[in-house]
Amino acid sequence: MRQGEILKINWSQVDFEKGFIRLRADQTKSKTARAVFLCAEAIGVLKRIPKDLRCKQRVFVSTVGRPYTRFTGSLLRDWKKGLVESGIEDFAFHDLRHCYVSRMRLAGIPDFLIQRQVGHKDGKMTERYTTIDESDLIQLGRVG
Repeated sequence: MRQGEILKINWSQVDFEKGFIRLRADQTKSKTARAVFLCAEAIGVLKRIPKDLRCKQRVFVSTVGRPYTRFTGSLLRDWKKGLVESGIEDFAFHDLRHCYVSRMRLAGIPDFLIQRQVGHKDGKMTERYTTIDESDLIQLGRVG
């Protein structure tokens, strides 16, 4: 998901049972509604959001309950702090999309499902988001 899409999610769009977030067309860059799969870890993270903050309409709000509208301020500071604590350097939030697309393709997920998940209109964009690094090539050597 894109930053803007994530920040616009409302609790009513989160389906914990089915493991999806249902994005409305007005929330997406492509102006098309889509369902986005949530892995078990993401569902766990959402469930750990304190109940008093869950009464707000938006999923991602500040500690005082205000919805985040942009990836700036305290949200950006927390992101950078998390990167430092994880030992990750030179990694932007948007890099998560590239990483996700690349990992899904390496896992053998069909391109049309990846495109649908990330909101790409065609395969060319999904191809552009695919990044192959040295560790991926080493894996290929083990298979062949």
